[in-house]
Amino acid sequence: MPEAVAKRRRSAVEIVLDAIMHDIRHGTVVSGDRLPNETQLAEAHAVSRGSVREAMRTLASLGLVDIRHGDGTFVSTPGSLPYFEPLLCQLLLDQPSRDQLRELRLVVERGMIALVLASATDDDVRALRAAADALAAAARDGFAPDRLADADLAFHDALGAATHNPVVARLYGFVMQLYRPAIEGAYEDRRPAARGARYHRALVDAIAARDHDRAIAEVEASVAAWGAWSRRPARTAASTAGAQRGVRRTSTSERTRHTKGENR
Repeated sequence: MPEAVAKRRRSAVEIVLDAIMHDIRHGTVVSGDRLPNETQLAEAHAVSRGSVREAMRTLASLGLVDIRHGDGTFVSTPGSLPYFEPLLCQLLLDQPSRDQLRELRLVVERGMIALVLASATDDDVRALRAAADALAAAARDGFAPDRLADADLAFHDALGAATHNPVVARLYGFVMQLYRPAIEGAYEDRRPAARGARYHRALVDAIAARDHDRAIAEVEASVAAWGAWSRRPARTAASTAGAQRGVRRTSTSERTRHTKGENR
């Protein structure tokens, strides 16, 4: 019993992550190799396609894979692994809860605001405004979730740069990379991206006005909204149908057999 308690059961996402990272470490797959598709990975590991997608987002956050929509998922080249750091890797594999990530982000962003207000130049404010506008445009144009996440994180990169403290900016970038899988998941529905852009614009307005209390309030409102969005993942008709197809294709898994039995 002690051993059973001590050993936490791996989630479906961790099963896929561990398998692919093992293959990368041992050279089974190398830079430029195309990974099996979602359906193949789901069947190979007896998990749902949704679990495979979440694992791919995490690996992309680490810089280990490159997701090319319409072409496949490829092992990244060594030079494109800027975030493959041991601590980031371990934290992502540990799968921190949404509440833990939300609290971490609040601690960092609240602390950054005073520094941004004291240090941000007019050029910084223009860069922040341009990044907020770019996210709004990407949401309006119906970009894919990974590209929406890129646009969102570009704003946070600009916010870190506005501190004019490279250590703070790097730490903040680290925190936001932890957040990236949640961002991409929320952006499967385009509506949170448009709302996120509005929160970004409101924060820029507060920074431009050098209004500390308002800036803090905008940070807290934005993070609270993210907490709500991440608890209500969007289910479009297409994504729901895809998830259902994924369950049918993993019929060898025990969970699927039970589900089919309950539906009879």
